[in-house]
Parts: sequence; C-alpha cells; structure tokens
Amino acid sequence: MKHHLFIWITCLALFGACTSNTATSEATSTDPFKDCKMGKPEAIFAGNYDLVTSQEFKIKGKEGIENIRFKNGLALELTQQGCDKVIQVFQFEIPQKLVGEQDWMSIAADQFAFISGTSQKHGMLGMWGQAIRANGPNIQLGEKQTLQPGISIKVDKVQGGERTMVLVELSQD
Repeated sequence: MKHHLFIWITCLALFGACTSNTATSEATSTDPFKDCKMGKPEAIFAGNYDLVTSQEFKIKGKEGIENIRFKNGLALELTQQGCDKVIQVFQFEIPQKLVGEQDWMSIAADQFAFISGTSQKHGMLGMWGQAIRANGPNIQLGEKQTLQPGISIKVDKVQGGERTMVLVELSQD
C-alpha cells in the first residue's frame, strides 16, 4: 500500500507541479524559464468550474501565483516555484477563526479533499489530502519533513482576525 501511495504521489508531484516541461522554440534570453527542466508554471484552476467564483494567475519572476476563491468562502493562493525541483505552497484562507485545539493535519487534508471536487481534472489533488491524513501523526506543525522518498511536506497555520490560514508546502527533494 505504501508503495502504491508513493507511485501516486510521485505521479501527482509531476502532474501537480502544474508546469509545462516542453520548451518553446520562441524562448528568448529574457525568459526566466528557458533552461528549466520543469518549464513554466501554469494555472490549474483556469476555466469555469461550479465551485470557483474567481481565479487569477500571474507569473512574477520565477514563480507562478494563482489566486482562487471558492463558493464556500475558501480562498487559495497557490505559489509554484522551482526550475528543476518544484515547490508548491498552498495557502488556504479559511473564512472563519478556528479557536482552541485543532487537528491541523485533518484541516489541511480537508482542504485538499474539497478542492479535489472542483472537477475530474482536480481529483488528483485529493491524494495529497489522503497522504496528509495518513501521515498526520508523524507531521510536526511548522517543520519540513519527508513525506515519501523525494517528496517533503511542511504544514503550518496562521490565526488572526476572523480568518485562519493553513499553509501546506510540498516540495521535490
């Protein structure tokens, strides 16, 4: 089962990297991605989806930054960076202040489960939620840890005002 999960996570890391690994012949010397193995980041929520109320994607330097708002009030900022090894930061802004003790790994996993329901194309994002849930007891809040060989995770939280932010960083090692 662990081997099967590793294969899926590895596939998702490559697919979920949301980058194009094909170089264009029109790449110029000013293209910051021209020598990148993983190519240029691409938006993964572009298009019309029932759960999405707004989506914006921009390239800033060597990062792709996508901001998505969902009908349930959840906001997601997805930052993709890295040339040869991808780092993705999912910054979930939950539209409520969570007080008291929380199971932050379950909360993080729930966010991936939710966004995976955006469309069939996004269904693979649910695998991250499953991996977080399965490894939750071993993941320390705020610390980068190996999730599977070659893939690390860092889960953190920020509470303030009437909102709570859950940050999940996934990276290829």
